[in-house]
Amino acid sequence: MTVGKNGRVKADVFGKVVVVEGEVDGNVFAREQAILRQSGSICGNITAPRVILEDGSRFKGSIDMEPPKEMGGNGPSRHEAASNNNRSEALGVTATA
Repeated sequence: MTVGKNGRVKADVFGKVVVVEGEVDGNVFAREQAILRQSGSICGNITAPRVILEDGSRFKGSIDMEPPKEMGGNGPSRHEAASNNNRSEALGVTATA
């Protein structure tokens, strides 16, 4: 899931790898990695086993880097992820898996 430089999301974001170049006002849940680019900002919590905050990015919240639980992980169910991808696409955010 990528939020582009001009993207503005007011919702929780779910994905395998989540890259934020624009603005997210909500929590970010990444099963593998969350990346906050220099141009990006997140006002919310990040939950991912690997997190990158580039120099110059803006972040307000907490980070949970606990490894995913066995058989199922700590992310959303497939149904929740599919539902969120549809909502994100409606907001002009491109979802990639």
